Amino acid sequence: MTQKIIQREAGPAKQNLLNMLPSDAEQLVRDFAVRSGEKPFRGPQVVKHLWENPAESFAAMTDLPIAFRNLLAEHFTIPRLTLAMRQTSNDGTEKFLFRLDDGEFIETVAIPEGSRLTLCISSQAGCALQCAFCATGAMGFTRNLQMFEIAGQVREMKLLDPPKQVTNVVFMGMGEPLMNWRAVDPTLTVLNSASGLGI
Repeated sequence: MTQKIIQREAGPAKQNLLNMLPSDAEQLVRDFAVRSGEKPFRGPQVVKHLWENPAESFAAMTDLPIAFRNLLAEHFTIPRLTLAMRQTSNDGTEKFLFRLDDGEFIETVAIPEGSRLTLCISSQAGCALQCAFCATGAMGFTRNLQMFEIAGQVREMKLLDPPKQVTNVVFMGMGEPLMNWRAVDPTLTVLNSASGLGI
């Protein structure tokens, strides 16, 4: 008896709305909304939930019609960083260990000082420079982070319960940011943009 193996062709990959500038994401969703029979204002409405007032998922964007939320989930993605560990020191400094989709880990540190909250973010998994004073250098270099993984560290602070309102960001986590300028450059735009994180 001959068995036929039927393989479905994989559909187009979902587009990551967090891995593009807010202005590009807005235009993309606006065009998608119009093609789907929705109003153009759905573009900025969705973008507001990416960075400014982040939602955990499309399902959590409750100001959108449920049918459109389902459509968004079919065509786009807004990936989270997985919190693997969280530690707090006596002075209130908190260290977060995030696991990435490929199993790599990065560190993010929140340092409170008066009304300020400075977040030290990573731009690489590991580091190739091997500075003698740095433990990260001894780990070796694994890969550069993508824009959504760098800016996502700040986004995750807003998704904590209760959320942390970051006022300052420094690239002093894992890695050397200038060695990953292709991703760091647009990350700075997301950090500063009024339609991004607005820092």
